[in-house]
Amino acid sequence: MAQHLHDGHRDRLRQRFEREGGDSFQQHELLELLLFYAIPRRDTNALAHRLLERFHTLDGVFHASVDELTAVEGMGHGAALFLKVVNQMQRARELEQRKTYKCYDTVEKIKEFLVPQFAGLSEEHLYMLMFDSKMRMLDCVLLAKGSVSTLSVNMRSMLKTALDKNAVSVILAHNHPDGVAIPSQQDLLSTSNYTAYFDTFGVTLLQHYVVASGNCTPIIQRHSDYGEMPQL
Repeated sequence: MAQHLHDGHRDRLRQRFEREGGDSFQQHELLELLLFYAIPRRDTNALAHRLLERFHTLDGVFHASVDELTAVEGMGHGAALFLKVVNQMQRARELEQRKTYKCYDTVEKIKEFLVPQFAGLSEEHLYMLMFDSKMRMLDCVLLAKGSVSTLSVNMRSMLKTALDKNAVSVILAHNHPDGVAIPSQQDLLSTSNYTAYFDTFGVTLLQHYVVASGNCTPIIQRHSDYGEMPQL
């Protein structure tokens, strides 16, 4: 009998979503509904409440690590991975949407692209943006994650990625999860090495940004005063 009532509740919530869309749903109801597809035979209402109590917002839930999610009572490894996949799909969708400029020819456009890329990340990520001769973005790829200060980034692999995309220039960006967008000494040294290496093979490293708390700090000072990106 209890299972029948539970199934009926799921059907009603799905039907309501089909009828009204998600705008009328509270956060816990949206999370409960999503978890139906990861946990098919258990009540997910209480779990949705526990997740929001632990992480405070939907954004907090989706940016939590698998280990943090599975520490919540009732949250298994499979369901945690499911939420991480959903979050990654949303990030990929946002990335596609942010590639709408015909060219990224100003610092403002670059920063508008970069800041959301690092939203909610709890560890350092290093991205490379690649451009053609008209500053049209060819791709944005994740090069490394963990701690950029200690993580070994293979420069040959970085260069190969850029050359495979026929990139004329690149921009690097990494975040500081502590919220302080100030380059470290390691950031300065790494950037100098990257610049020299790319120059050797005819690819220009336009800039390397540190991103934190919605701010972007340029490391390569020769470009920091430009309102426009250099003409290539």
